[in-house]
Amino acid sequence: MFEKLKKMMLSTGNGQTSPIDRLTPVSCLTYIAVGLAAGFVNGLLGSGGGLILIAFYAIARHLYGVPTLQDAFARNIAAVSAMSLVSAISYLLAGNISLTQYGNLLLPTLAGGLCGAFLLDKIPTVLLRRLFAILLIIAGFLFIFR
Repeated sequence: MFEKLKKMMLSTGNGQTSPIDRLTPVSCLTYIAVGLAAGFVNGLLGSGGGLILIAFYAIARHLYGVPTLQDAFARNIAAVSAMSLVSAISYLLAGNISLTQYGNLLLPTLAGGLCGAFLLDKIPTVLLRRLFAILLIIAGFLFIFR
C-alpha cells in the first residue's frame, strides 16, 4: 500500500517524476497530518486551509519536492479547490449558501483565477512572496480590528 501511495505522490502530472524520491512513511504521515489540518480548518472556517498548505510547502519544499514558490502556489490551489468543493457542498446541503449571492461572484472569481494562474510564472518569486505576506498582514489586521 505504501508503494502505491508513494507512486501517486511522486507523480507531477506532466509525466515526470518529482524529486521526492526520499518519500518515507514519516513523510507520508506528515502529508496526511498537514492535509487533515488544512481540510479541517478550511471546512470549519470556510478559508485558511490553503494558508496551512502554503506554510507547509514554504517550510518543507526542499524536503518534499516543491522546487519553486510558484509550484507551491499551484499545488496549493489544486488542493484548495478540492477542499473548497467538499466544504461548499456541505455548506449548501446545510442551507448556509445563497445561490444568488454565489452566482454574483462566480464569473468574476473565475476570471480572477485565470488571470492569477496566467501571471503566476511571470511574477518573480521575491515579489510573489512579498505580495503574499502583505495580503496576510492586511487580512490579519482586518480580522483582528473589524
